[in-house]
Amino acid sequence: MGANYMDKDVQGLLYDFLGIEKGSSVDEIIDFGLSAAPIISKVYNTFKLRRFDKRIKNNEAQLNRINQKLVLLDDPIKEMIQNTIFPYILDDLIEEHQEKKVAFILNGFEYIVDEKISEESYIISYYDVLRELRIEDIKRLLEYTVEYLMSDLYSEEMHNRQTLRFKNPERFNKEESYRTHIDYKLESKGIIESDKEGQFEAILDYFTGKHRHYPSLDSDSMAFNFMKSGIKDSLEYSLTNFGGDLVEIFNLDIILENAGEN
Repeated sequence: MGANYMDKDVQGLLYDFLGIEKGSSVDEIIDFGLSAAPIISKVYNTFKLRRFDKRIKNNEAQLNRINQKLVLLDDPIKEMIQNTIFPYILDDLIEEHQEKKVAFILNGFEYIVDEKISEESYIISYYDVLRELRIEDIKRLLEYTVEYLMSDLYSEEMHNRQTLRFKNPERFNKEESYRTHIDYKLESKGIIESDKEGQFEAILDYFTGKHRHYPSLDSDSMAFNFMKSGIKDSLEYSLTNFGGDLVEIFNLDIILENAGEN
């Protein structure tokens, strides 16, 4: 049989997710497939497998936690995840080029298991969108979340953009053009929509406890101050429900948490 480029513990964990028994016919086919690949393809696959192996090791604690939850699910849901969803997620873990997105892929996997989501098309639709988003797209998406708009990060960004606009108009226009390009992309995916009033109302809902994705601050004074602020004039888009769910399922806003720590 061909050389095995994957750590045995990692391979065992993956086989658990897929429901494959060691020494079974499926196991033999996998081993043979690697050994029989053409040399160029084999070199490329070896690179991807080593990268994949590193990713699994770096996230082994979360994967073990997910696996412990998975085995407790009812058989129909567990089998659907093993036979349909995990192979799809596995493909993303192998093929994804941006390392920072690995955490999102696994967060979505854990969300599926925790919420016992069994609708295949529902799950795949969200992963399809995540596949097409780059980290810069996700950062831009998060700029339309209520959490970001009410943070110091937003104030700092607005200040920096205004400063750049006066000091270096050419660079400012280039950056704005790129941001607009990303906005069009996000809008085409149904993640954001041109709805200034909707975004403004969503922020007010944030204060009154009506927002579906964020807890209430229950502060009439903060709501009053917000209504007097200039934030409304800077809003161009609003998150759709699909976009809000995307942020929640993959826990995309950890980017904001990490940015706040820097």
